[in-house]
Amino acid sequence: PAALFQVTYQGKTLVVALFSVFLLRKELIRARWLAIFLMASGIAAVQLSSSKEGAQSSMANSEEQSMMMGLIFVLMGCFCSGFAGVYFEMLMKQKASMWVRNVQLAMFSLVIGLVPIIASGETPETMYHGFDNAVWVMVVNNAFGGLCVAFVIKYADNILKGFACALATIVATLASVPLFGFQLTVSFFVGMLIVIGSTLLYGGTVNMSGDYWNTEPPLCKGIRNSGAKDTSEYEKVPTTETGNDEKKTVEINKV
Repeated sequence: PAALFQVTYQGKTLVVALFSVFLLRKELIRARWLAIFLMASGIAAVQLSSSKEGAQSSMANSEEQSMMMGLIFVLMGCFCSGFAGVYFEMLMKQKASMWVRNVQLAMFSLVIGLVPIIASGETPETMYHGFDNAVWVMVVNNAFGGLCVAFVIKYADNILKGFACALATIVATLASVPLFGFQLTVSFFVGMLIVIGSTLLYGGTVNMSGDYWNTEPPLCKGIRNSGAKDTSEYEKVPTTETGNDEKKTVEINKV
């Protein structure tokens, strides 16, 4: 069901956090883990507020549907998406130019995109059919948005990008009210408040008192240490941790 997919796929945020701990040796205190979990729950509530689906038994492909297979593929998608995002972050934070990395990664999509174009016998005249000014504006907008994501990954991290995407989902939903007549529900407002609160909690605007919430879980510390390598291979980058005014350093993989 679509509702199950929307809720389960938010688990990719937790996968991103786990890979960030293991691959990037990122230290996440318990308060930040709570914020990540709340953000995933909040965005799931926001998406469920607009979810509409008929009975599965009445669908044309009802006999082909399998709850177990669907769940397995969703979990695989979460792990693939989470690993790809963190690995992309590793590439962005290496000493090589961000522009060079973007060009290198774009080459793969160009090859994948050119193959079906050539196979279908498209010509330059037919390939750009319907590309009016509005379409070109959207193309430029998407390209600019991709560069913004690269900057966010390079100077922040994938987890913060997840929070930004969650807030963007809320803004898009609110914009749909005057533009498309979208009707807001109670679950949307509940999810919106949870997402906003989790963002403030993760950013340190809202702090949780006590040593328990401001320390790293032992399991995460063990995972982070198991992924550590020779410190001479890493570059020190200053970051600010929640609840601590002193700057700590995060080790970033060098080229």
